[in-house]
Amino acid sequence: MISLCEIIVKSLLPSLRALMAKYLITKYNLNQVEAARILGVSQSAISLYIRKMRGKSINLEEDVEIKKLVEKIVDSLVNKNLTHRDFIIEFCKICQITRSKGLLCNIHKTFDPMFEVENCQICMLKK
Repeated sequence: MISLCEIIVKSLLPSLRALMAKYLITKYNLNQVEAARILGVSQSAISLYIRKMRGKSINLEEDVEIKKLVEKIVDSLVNKNLTHRDFIIEFCKICQITRSKGLLCNIHKTFDPMFEVENCQICMLKK
């Protein structure tokens, strides 16, 4: 059995970082070292994100709502007006939206073949 939080860490977090890295480099013309410093990862991780060798399990760019939230986070990170608390809150929003839209269900099934996607309502639950 694998928990939903493990799926999030293995799939959503890298996909989110990849999208954030893309925005930092394309929108703000930052280099990989600068993007890595802002995201708190290594330059080599940024390189892997940009080359789509990491963070490709969920295409977050296809969802307008998530894309806007990610852009908002990146803008705030670059402008240095995002507290650690606010970053966590915004990330949790993205996580909740991603779960509620069922974007993690098939990935969960891949990691845990015993997982029954059709009978699961966990991602739809509120606190």
